[in-house]
Amino acid sequence: MKYSAGFIGTGNMGSALANATSLTDSKIFISDHCKEKAESVAQGIDGTLSTNTEIASICDLIFLAVKPNILPLVLEEIKSFLSSICILSHSERSSDGIILATSRNIIFYLVTYQTDLLSS
Repeated sequence: MKYSAGFIGTGNMGSALANATSLTDSKIFISDHCKEKAESVAQGIDGTLSTNTEIASICDLIFLAVKPNILPLVLEEIKSFLSSICILSHSERSSDGIILATSRNIIFYLVTYQTDLLSS
């Protein structure tokens, strides 16, 4: 099944996951606050340079590979493009990431953070 995957953040983790995903039959979209870095990653994997809001509005899977202090800003920016956000699963330990889901998107947050960041 072909799906679209969006990567918001192209640091070590986001780039590695985008690279691994590029080995599948997926359409890949890349966004980062540093356009040059996102462009480089997108070109390296035959992905599409994109924006956070475009990724949120068109991608089936969304990977948030951003620093913990940036997560609230990214969620605020993309939330109007998502029908709803709910926690699918998470660990009681704040050192684990969580998986968020909407009716159309699955969002993977890949960085350690406090779960109370999502409550605002």
